[in-house]
Amino acid sequence: MSYVLSSSISPRSVRAHSVWVGLNDNRIIVRGTSGRDIDCWVYDDAGRLVDTDETSVCVLDTPGVGTHQLVVQNNSDLSSHYTVWQNE
Repeated sequence: MSYVLSSSISPRSVRAHSVWVGLNDNRIIVRGTSGRDIDCWVYDDAGRLVDTDETSVCVLDTPGVGTHQLVVQNNSDLSSHYTVWQNE
C-alpha cells in the first residue's frame, strides 16, 4: 500500500480530496480513527460515481486512470481523523 494523505474532519461534515489514480492503482482505502462512523464515495475523472463504502474502513475500487474525487463524510458527533492509502 502507498500512503496518500491524512486529514481531520469535523462532526457531521463532508470533505473532498482529489486523488491521482495511476495504471496500477486499483483501490483506495480510507481508515477512520476510533471506529467513527464514516461513509466514503469515489468518482472517476468524468464525475461518475464508481464506488461507495459505509464502514470505518472504506475499501473503494478505482477503475481507470486520472484524477478521482474522494468524498468522506463523518456521521459521528465527534471529530475524526482518517488516513488514505492506495492499494496497487
